[in-house]
Amino acid sequence: VRDEIAITLTGVGAGRKVVERPRHLIRVLSKVEDGAVIKETAPLRIEPIAGYSPAIGQLVGMLTYARSTTLAAVEDLSVAELDHLHDEESNSIGALLAHIAAVERSYQVLTFEQRMLSPQENELLSTALKLGPNGRRSLRGQPLEHYLEELTAVRRRTLEMLASRDDEWLQGTVT
Repeated sequence: VRDEIAITLTGVGAGRKVVERPRHLIRVLSKVEDGAVIKETAPLRIEPIAGYSPAIGQLVGMLTYARSTTLAAVEDLSVAELDHLHDEESNSIGALLAHIAAVERSYQVLTFEQRMLSPQENELLSTALKLGPNGRRSLRGQPLEHYLEELTAVRRRTLEMLASRDDEWLQGTVT
């Protein structure tokens, strides 16, 4: 296929062949063909989404696209792959997925509830927010489904909260 880049992964996931098309073609649908993960692409235009005001719908489209590319990148990873540390200073893929969920939850509190995290919330989210040595020790041993459930739950709340807001709210300042 014209304009494809074939990447053979080394290290974690070695032997997995990934074929990607240029990033300007960005609507991603993954499928497996002859042992390779093929990312089918088509042009993507961010447009308003039914159920949301126009600008918030565009924001939801961007959030959805970003999440779909993240999920496509981690699809079918094993616990060992999710826990892999490239070196002693890096974060695992699993830790980064936990971090994404924790950051989104924190922004929900700051943006929708207009308050700082409570001491209990801070304690609950702290490891995933800060990562580092504690995250390398604690954020491991979970299957992909664990992280996907966290990501899904937090995104569901974000979408519910965004659906209840309008474009004027989006343009406002958080106090």
